[in-house]
Amino acid sequence: MGGAVDFGGAAAGLGGAAVNLGGVATSRGGAVTDLGGVAADLGGVATSSAGVATSSGGVAVNPGGAVTGLDDAAANLGGVATSSGGEAASSGGEAASSGGAATSSAGVAVNPGGAAANLGGAVTDFGGAATSPGGAAASSGGVATSSAGVATSSAGVATSSGGAAVNPGGVATSSGGAAANPGGVAASPGGVAASPGGVVTDLGGAAASSGGAATSSGGVAADLDGALANSGGAVTSPSGAVTSPSGAAASSGGAAVKLGGAAVSSGSTAANPTNTPWNLSPRRPTQVVHGIGGLAKWLSHQKGRTLTLLADPAVAESETVDRIIACAAWADRAVELYVPDGPGTLESVTELAERLRGSELVVAIGGGTLLDQAKLAVLISAAPVVRDRLAARGRSGLVLLPAEAEPAVPVVTVPTTVGTGSELSGGACLAGPQGKRLVLGGGLQPDVAVLDPVATRTLPVELLAEGVFEVFFRVAGMYVGDPQDLPTEDAFTLTLLRRMTELGAELASVRRAGLKPGDALRLEIAKLSGVSHGPWFNAGRDPSACKGWYLANELSTGLGLRKMTAAAAVLPPLWRRIAEGDVHWGSARRLRRLWQAVTSAHSPALPEDPVEGIAALLDAWLIGRDIEASEERTELIARSTLRAWGDGLPTLGALTLTDVRRVLTEAVHRLPAAEAVHRLPAAGAVCQAPAAEAVHRPSTAGAVRQTPAAEG
Repeated sequence: MGGAVDFGGAAAGLGGAAVNLGGVATSRGGAVTDLGGVAADLGGVATSSAGVATSSGGVAVNPGGAVTGLDDAAANLGGVATSSGGEAASSGGEAASSGGAATSSAGVAVNPGGAAANLGGAVTDFGGAATSPGGAAASSGGVATSSAGVATSSAGVATSSGGAAVNPGGVATSSGGAAANPGGVAASPGGVAASPGGVVTDLGGAAASSGGAATSSGGVAADLDGALANSGGAVTSPSGAVTSPSGAAASSGGAAVKLGGAAVSSGSTAANPTNTPWNLSPRRPTQVVHGIGGLAKWLSHQKGRTLTLLADPAVAESETVDRIIACAAWADRAVELYVPDGPGTLESVTELAERLRGSELVVAIGGGTLLDQAKLAVLISAAPVVRDRLAARGRSGLVLLPAEAEPAVPVVTVPTTVGTGSELSGGACLAGPQGKRLVLGGGLQPDVAVLDPVATRTLPVELLAEGVFEVFFRVAGMYVGDPQDLPTEDAFTLTLLRRMTELGAELASVRRAGLKPGDALRLEIAKLSGVSHGPWFNAGRDPSACKGWYLANELSTGLGLRKMTAAAAVLPPLWRRIAEGDVHWGSARRLRRLWQAVTSAHSPALPEDPVEGIAALLDAWLIGRDIEASEERTELIARSTLRAWGDGLPTLGALTLTDVRRVLTEAVHRLPAAEAVHRLPAAGAVCQAPAAEAVHRPSTAGAVRQTPAAEG
């Protein structure tokens, strides 16, 4: 029985080979260790469970790395092999055997062309596949091989019939001697897969980092659906691998296992060894400009003579658009104004990408939905592979874009809403048949974000309040959802939460007085909305720690609600689970610490209990959370949530359908099936909740207006 558990291409088998949490393979005897993807003892030489590795040819390797012969095979004393035919070994630690195959000082056999060979007398072909004299490749450990001579997993890592991950040289090699597996993962001369930056990115499947753990472009192990892997780059169970009744691999002690296409931990959320953010890329952080007037100077230093201005229908004829056109004229730029009115699906974004092909510079003004469409369209126009990735079928709600996908022209964002932070983030939401998907990629990071209080003057005050809560919800979710203490990052986070709490209370006072929030207050909120996406807040955290986001996304989709209405309904029952000690949702200790920071900044005073307190805060901020749904509808939403974000995917980690159902059931008021309606209208975009965009649609929607530079 193979029983292999796949962690980004590495496998552990039921046949006796196990893998520990450090990514080191051990036999039941404890003798075999894996120092770079190859079973090895302390000297770097393959060993059996007894501590001495023997091949089918009878050659044994001792713990010191010296080869000793059991059947007239030649041996050395210093780790340098000589053949029985008397060929000499080189002083540099490499020698040629009588068969022409060389062994390195680590004891790994290679032929002159760089192809890996079997230590036990097996010959190698020029494709790098180890074969026995009879033509069938096999080691004494029962390594299964394909017709090409090497057994490989879908990620290109060789596996034995027992499931133990092996490969003659630690990595597949091409006929030219360049290390590469069938999946295209490059390897360095040392046999460790690595790019010049130290991390291989194979976004079509998985890649190996210098530590042997499969990583994607962001340093996170990824399968084809974009699911991430976690837990130190290893898979373990007491017997080598445990499978659940459904056939998915499971771990009994919190080790990373593959469940439904992604490695997750049974004890908590799946994460990569360093909790690397999903959207790492070589792109520089977005430059923030305060005030539209500051855009003129930036434009004067850019190439090209034409600016393409994408405007949300709700603000297409606003003062903000006129001011941007005036800035362009000052910088001697002609303006082409276009008002997209597509639904934000892949089809409409692709159409927008075609329209933007050939643009020299793109400025997008609007809410989160419009900004997301603009960022995706610009990237698709420059890198068609992005569309292919977005079009790929899969149940995962998370899509990771190729790291090499970069926009061809600068992108400037001017947000007219707050909370989403799309103007500063490398993320976007994309509408699809199964709901909204979260798309992450460094190529989505805008070049410049313009924050101007004039741009948010048209935003209804209730949506401004929801924007404050959205920042609170996202930042608090990341802080509480990850149990580890990060002193510097924690200090930044708590400072931000205290300030957002102050602004939320101030805005609530303005609303109760019947006043309109001033420019200064709206600018402060907009600044913190963007700042909340800064890498210094969550560096080292589990990137999927904010579990409530996934539930709110599906609840808002399923009931046609604004995102923050769903989030406000979900948060109290979710915090109740955490306070009761359910570590799958988050840390009760960190929740208490966070709530102390919040209560210290809020006036009037809030209850000391976090669960009672968050409900009181939502009411004080006038955030609606009254939702009604039937039991049947709630069940459907719970199942869709698990399908898109859980059931083996790392975003919900080890949370089960029962866990999700319990929170959602408590979040809604139950109605009989015949009366199943929700009280709030389906308003705005589900993922980013820029409902202000739906307030009015001027007749210019979908139209183009050309403005020569001289007309500014």
